Amino acid sequence: MADDPAAASRSTMRRNILTLVLSLLALDALAIGGYYWLRIGLAPERTQFLYMVTWTAVTFIVLIPQLRRIRRARYGAGRR
Repeated sequence: MADDPAAASRSTMRRNILTLVLSLLALDALAIGGYYWLRIGLAPERTQFLYMVTWTAVTFIVLIPQLRRIRRARYGAGRR
């Protein structure tokens, strides 16, 4: 059973999912902390909007490569 490729794939997928969740939690903690530290809530509406857009963009930049790794672990390296 130690040579089971499906078990290795599940293990890789679990590790990638854990990395994804922890990365997003850390990113959100930084973004929320920055929101209060920089007092974005008191800033003009344009600044609040730009902060939200930046936060969303960085989230996607972190999210997309990790989702690709999870898909690769699930379906194999042959599928893009």
